[in-house]
Formats: sequence, C-alpha cells, structure tokens
Amino acid sequence: MGLLNRIALATVALAAATAHAHVAVEPKSSPVNSYTRLTFRVGHGCDAAATVALTVKFPEDMKTVRPQPKPGWTVEMKKEPVIEITWRGRLEADYFDDFGALVHLPSTPGIRRFAIKQECEGKSMEWTPSLDVVK
Repeated sequence: MGLLNRIALATVALAAATAHAHVAVEPKSSPVNSYTRLTFRVGHGCDAAATVALTVKFPEDMKTVRPQPKPGWTVEMKKEPVIEITWRGRLEADYFDDFGALVHLPSTPGIRRFAIKQECEGKSMEWTPSLDVVK
C-alpha cells in the first residue's frame, strides 16, 4: 500500500472515530407543539475515563421536560433559569448508553441546540447537538 493510500486510510479512520466521539440527540427532527421522547446517546467515556455525570441544558423555549430515570443513576432537575437535567452514576469508558427525556416542543419551528456536559473521571467534555423542530 502506497504512502498516499495509508494517509487516506488513516484520515478516514480518524474522521470516523471523531464522528462517534460525542453525545448525540435523537431524533434529529420532530414536529412543532408535540410531545417527543429525546434520547441523548453517550458513545463512550472521555478517552479511557468512565462517564460519571451527564448534564443537559434545554433550550429556553422548552418549558415542559420530564427526565427518564435510569437504574443505578440519580437524576437531578433544575428549572430556573432554563431546565437542566443531570444524571449521575457510572458508565465505563468502553460502553455506550442512552439517557431519555420527554419534552413538549415549542410551537415555532427552527433549530434548537442543547448544551451538554459529559463529566468523566478527571475531565469533562462539552457538546451542542441540535434538534430541528419542523411544521
């Protein structure tokens, strides 16, 4: 295999690893003024460190949010100035898991971003996945 092919293969492998190295939200879009179950997927820990907390700050116009409990994790919820949910527990670095919330989406369409903090042992990472609220 030539040098250029090896470089291209390494670039693709690095891009694939980076693409999965985050917290994502599903679904990617949902209708206005609907109740929707959002799933926040933690793909893995921070490098080799286990995830010990996940905090999700919801957009200001999401006023009704109900967190889904997780066995083995505690759930804290703040409602002012914006709704914020924190799950605390332990997710080993080599595993993934889903964290859920039921939300009532606003009546105006548009992209909504979530401020997410993934806390691991000794470090943390921040993510801003988005949801498209559509007519």
